[in-house]
Amino acid sequence: MKIKPLKKKHINFLIFFVLLIFIFQKNFIVKTYNIINENYDKRLISIYGYCEKEAAGFVYDLKKKYNFKKNPKIINFEVYPNSSWLLHDTYKTKDDSQLVLLNYSKELALNFFLTENLIFKNKAHVQYSQGIDSILFDINSPLFIDTEILIYKKDYDGTKEILKFKINRYFKIGDNYKLDFKTNDLNSRWEKIYIEIKNKELIKKINTVKLKLNHKYPLENYNIIENYQNTKNLKSCLYVTK
Repeated sequence: MKIKPLKKKHINFLIFFVLLIFIFQKNFIVKTYNIINENYDKRLISIYGYCEKEAAGFVYDLKKKYNFKKNPKIINFEVYPNSSWLLHDTYKTKDDSQLVLLNYSKELALNFFLTENLIFKNKAHVQYSQGIDSILFDINSPLFIDTEILIYKKDYDGTKEILKFKINRYFKIGDNYKLDFKTNDLNSRWEKIYIEIKNKELIKKINTVKLKLNHKYPLENYNIIENYQNTKNLKSCLYVTK
């Protein structure tokens, strides 16, 4: 049986059909790739947060935007696992002059609430402070405070004294008492910090106690490259350099 040669119009149709299949397949591949990427970004943010928790979304965006020749130092001010696995390349050296600051607060503080045994205990934790700037007593009316105060922490090794001092002065509402005490002992991921006021008569007149802390990474010491503000918790995620 002799096969008839294809006519020109049939050849043109066949070429058009093949091209159509190629274009469709290419669009399909591109769309599939975009969907996978989009889903990955969404899953990443859903699990690890954008500028909260591990802030993986912010770190991943930095990786896509910047070609880091060295690994920047990643610092999370909340108690979460480090997100360096998203950004760091094991073949690159570290560069501490480049910092990625996650869940950053410009002002660091520890708030203390009264316990049943009449000692104030911290509710949250702070990392990367380098000392106590001042102490603030939440009072309902002006108060003369005359007492010795002990700040200490407890861990598996027992009790460690951080600072002991005396106060003898009149406080108006909102007054700070300057301490200017350098220490790293207030930095903790799990240890509890306590404030004991020796004059027990004063305790019922003090609602809460706050320690204002000195920052280890004040922004005025750095050039800010990226700054994302989390409007929910009023914290920031930043990429800064010295």
